[in-house]
Amino acid sequence: MPETQMRSASEMTRAVQTEVRTPAEGLTLITTLLETVGDTRTYYSLSVALCTNEPYGADARLITDITGERGTAEHLLRMIADGAVTPCTLADVLEDAL
Repeated sequence: MPETQMRSASEMTRAVQTEVRTPAEGLTLITTLLETVGDTRTYYSLSVALCTNEPYGADARLITDITGERGTAEHLLRMIADGAVTPCTLADVLEDAL
């Protein structure tokens, strides 16, 4: 994903922090905190990507507009990364955390 990506004429999204974990051999989880800055507000989103050495490949999920608070977003990023949360459970874990 490019570091900076235009979402609309008035919004810009960029990756502000990435955590990489390898909870098992051949398995990598990449958790990324994204910041979107618009004309009237800033909000944070989280992405989790699962990469494997297996032929069935990878999976990824993006949950947008989780919070407008950077500290909360950074806390959630650490919680998701440290907990080895996978893409298929990301939404449930965030719902429980918030």
